[in-house]
Amino acid sequence: MGGDYRVATDSPVTNVVLAFEFVGGWRDTKASTAMTVLNTLMGGGGSFSAGGPGKGMYSKLYRNVLNKHGWAQNCTAFHSVFDDTGVVGISGVADGARAGDMIAVMAQEFGAVAAGKITDEELARAKAATVSSILMNLESKGTALRVSQIHHTYVLSLSLVTDCPYIATYKTLTAFLSKSKPSWRRTSGGRF
Repeated sequence: MGGDYRVATDSPVTNVVLAFEFVGGWRDTKASTAMTVLNTLMGGGGSFSAGGPGKGMYSKLYRNVLNKHGWAQNCTAFHSVFDDTGVVGISGVADGARAGDMIAVMAQEFGAVAAGKITDEELARAKAATVSSILMNLESKGTALRVSQIHHTYVLSLSLVTDCPYIATYKTLTAFLSKSKPSWRRTSGGRF
């Protein structure tokens, strides 16, 4: 993995994605736990957030990118994970002339997390928000999600992970990123 893909369009804004391979996928419970909390910690959103004020305001991308750089229209952490591999990254949208700045800021945020520049309060908040989200989904999605979870757990490990030990894994998390080469994609009008 690792590469650069660019597409020119007539749009005045640039969409940028900076991503890293997530080796191990959902089968690697410890790493997938860290990846899920990392996604919550990084968070992000748009310069305008539907659903009212306060949503995601404590995430690193919201505080360090959207609040500090008026040209950043969106900056959001994402993940796409499969059984054995996946991708973890940040997507961003900015004016075309600020594409280089957007990439630099996104790389800086990933670099800060990789260097361990996370406060105990940030980590505790991200873990609590992740656990809360999991429990809310288990409660609100009803039987279909629960059956899917049991099936997924059984197929992958031939054992059932109950809520309490699984949640305990999140609460004991202390470290994050793997050492994979970054990939990025840019879609914009004009040159970069």
